[in-house]
Amino acid sequence: MKPLIALHFFLMLFIANFSCAQSADKLDAPAFSKAMKASPNGIILDVRSEAEFREVRMAKALNINYNAPDFMDQVAKLDKKKDIFVYCAGGVRSARAAELMRANGFKHVIELKGGLQSWQQAGLPLEK
Repeated sequence: MKPLIALHFFLMLFIANFSCAQSADKLDAPAFSKAMKASPNGIILDVRSEAEFREVRMAKALNINYNAPDFMDQVAKLDKKKDIFVYCAGGVRSARAAELMRANGFKHVIELKGGLQSWQQAGLPLEK
């Protein structure tokens, strides 16, 4: 019985550490803004559709549509060593994009938790 309890304890510890490591690259709007300012050579990546991007976006953002069939081909052209700041409307597409990018060798992908909705709620600037 004791080995089973110990195994359960270590499994929970592993899950907690894994969750913390994953959340380190998912920032709320103020922290995301601060991280972008601290990385002037970073790439701001908007993974929404072109129509969404034309409507409103972050300054200096590059648009690569997550739902486009050539998404990974386009992303592969980016510098894998640079900080990549990825966002979408609500955080779902950017989370999926970030996961794919990390799996394909990108070293530092930072996600905007809550997407542009959280950015707007924080009163941070956008361009139209």
